[in-house]
Amino acid sequence: MDRAGYLYWPFQQHITIVALFLTCCFSRICGSEAPIMPAPSPTSKGIVYIVLAVDTEPLHVSGTGKRLELDLSNFLPDTSKIVARVMSPEWRADFTDSFSGHPKFTWFVLTSEQICHAADCLAIFDAMQNFRNDVRQADDEIGWHYHHTDWQECVSAGKTDSSWIQLVSFDGTTYADGADVELCENVMNQLIADRGFFPVSFRAGWIWENNEFSRWLENVIPFDLSSSPPLKTLSNDSTRCRANESDWSRAPITLVPYHPDSADYQSRGNMKRLVSRSLIKNLTVNEFRVLSALADSGYDAILSIPIHSYSNLRFAFGQKLETIIAHLNRNGTSFKFATCAEAFQPFVGRVPSEPLKLELHQKDGGIVIKANVETFSTQPYVVLRSSKGMLKRAIPRKTEKRTWVLDLAGLDAVEIYVAGSTLAGESVVQSIVVTPR
Repeated sequence: MDRAGYLYWPFQQHITIVALFLTCCFSRICGSEAPIMPAPSPTSKGIVYIVLAVDTEPLHVSGTGKRLELDLSNFLPDTSKIVARVMSPEWRADFTDSFSGHPKFTWFVLTSEQICHAADCLAIFDAMQNFRNDVRQADDEIGWHYHHTDWQECVSAGKTDSSWIQLVSFDGTTYADGADVELCENVMNQLIADRGFFPVSFRAGWIWENNEFSRWLENVIPFDLSSSPPLKTLSNDSTRCRANESDWSRAPITLVPYHPDSADYQSRGNMKRLVSRSLIKNLTVNEFRVLSALADSGYDAILSIPIHSYSNLRFAFGQKLETIIAHLNRNGTSFKFATCAEAFQPFVGRVPSEPLKLELHQKDGGIVIKANVETFSTQPYVVLRSSKGMLKRAIPRKTEKRTWVLDLAGLDAVEIYVAGSTLAGESVVQSIVVTPR
């Protein structure tokens, strides 16, 4: 070891010890009795996975009253438009990671009751189809961004009015257009049945979650980038016209995913789904040092950068990437551009070695569902299409390992759609036409 390396070595060890000490402190602050984080690699340094997380929303929403108009011009396949500009391979080639890779985007596509009334529930999902070839070629990912909202009477500036408000319940509470859980499942049902899409990655609208919603996600989506500590903007006033309210004040602040507790979405626990922090502000120089020290100690991390699609994506991401790359290179930290699902892979443990397949057949008054490998959720997500074209979720019962049955007795169902996913970050949608009994 040369003199410079000899002088630097104790400083590097000091930073590593400090980083691990801070990690332990953060875990204590979060009130978690679960393990702090996955074991570090005993033979190599960790990798920082950089996720460019785009909350994919309209350029503008206009109008008054319940029915609004959407400006979706940012999704036009025109190189002067916001989304198209960052699809450019030439622009992405300006940024290179430690493995010679270039930026990947995860496009968290917005759905909400408000969008359902303004246009079509899947209007933004469909608008992103203008870039389906670009997404495929760049190895980007499509995720889900759900805004929990409905039209409701509320109080603003001391006056009672009706407005689109943020919902902060997920327990069956009924609002103007239906119960809170049904409003959410309505759009998921359409994504599965009408588009054959079942997301594995999620970011919550207004980054709002609560314990009931977390338990719902546990049986639907494995990967979640909603956590944003130390943010807390949640109000106890149930009459106000809510928007942008959330609480992540107790969530882990390290950039390492955690399994939530079923009784507290902000604490580490034993749920299967994984939640990781997205940055609501830039890291400081010292925070970069701590991040690099964790990587030096063998820990992987996820650096998620969220930006809305109505922003100047090329400029905003470009500035942030230049800063991040400079800091990580200066600290000698390996980093890799990844989609949301890819970034979570080092933290999921053992995953199926073969692609997920779902086999459906009708037998003895029911639909038998078989999976060839272990699925993420305890049961697949099943959607019924009625004779009137209505979609509704149904819960199958488990009969044996990787096998479920949906009893058809009393159900009006002409077609059934079954969706499943694995911790490997893949998903499958299969359907079967119901034979009249």
